[in-house]
Amino acid sequence: MSTPISTSDLLSDAAFHVNDTHVGQTLADLGLGGYTPIGLLQHAIDSLHSYVGLPWWGSIMVATAILRALTLPLVVRSYRNSARMNNISPTVSRLMNKMRAAPTQQEAALYSQELRLLFQKHNCNPFKSLISPLLQVPVFISFFLGLRRMCTAPLESMKDGGMYWFTDLTAADPYYVLPVLSCVTMLLTLELGTEVGARNSGMQQQATMKVMKIVFRFLAIGMLPVTAQFPTAIFCYWLTSNSCSMLQMVILNTPRIRKSFGIPELIKVEPPPEESKDKGIASNFKTGKLAVLYHMLMSSFNDKL
Repeated sequence: MSTPISTSDLLSDAAFHVNDTHVGQTLADLGLGGYTPIGLLQHAIDSLHSYVGLPWWGSIMVATAILRALTLPLVVRSYRNSARMNNISPTVSRLMNKMRAAPTQQEAALYSQELRLLFQKHNCNPFKSLISPLLQVPVFISFFLGLRRMCTAPLESMKDGGMYWFTDLTAADPYYVLPVLSCVTMLLTLELGTEVGARNSGMQQQATMKVMKIVFRFLAIGMLPVTAQFPTAIFCYWLTSNSCSMLQMVILNTPRIRKSFGIPELIKVEPPPEESKDKGIASNFKTGKLAVLYHMLMSSFNDKL
């Protein structure tokens, strides 16, 4: 006569198999993790899943939101610097025109020195506005490579770590919903950012931003067929990051919030009469911020000689 199997024995056996296939599989077993930025990010996502108890999709989204929150102070500094640069841009333009028209290098150097003193007086610098956008590049690369390696290893528990129609985070979205949503949120972020910038820019800057907006629209839509084959885990990051960007722009463009963070009120900048006519995007770049950056670099280089 066979011994009856109790319910507790069945549950214990099922728990053993679940632990053996999912929980027992570590990042180190798959050659993941480590102390590189990518490895540390993988550990952070894994810790949110293993110790906090979040599902994989939730771990990815929470990790993204936490990292975006940690970089918020840099974003605020970038907004503050950009506002100051915007408000002194008429003076910067006049100095740049004088610098280009200077008959000698010595006279141009005097205007360059005056430009640097202007930046010091208003505590701003063209380079400071680049810190936040440039920081997003390594963050995106770390998330993209980290999640892709976790999917291709793969971590078996990620195969049922999604929700709704994308239960398998290691596979592509079968209905292309996440790629389309990512593309839409990227376009919305672009539209929101350029709309805010256009309201406080001169005619030349508006013309440049209009061309750049068209270019990025095509890039966002053109990337859709390529990104459609990415694992859905990557879109959990991408959608969350885009949503954070939109929320961040809405909040930091609220007058009361801007005032509390010490971000100056933006002044509507009107170009001088001789610059009111659009000269094309190439000319705008040469006579705009790139020219300022160039002269700042040259001045810094000359100071070290």
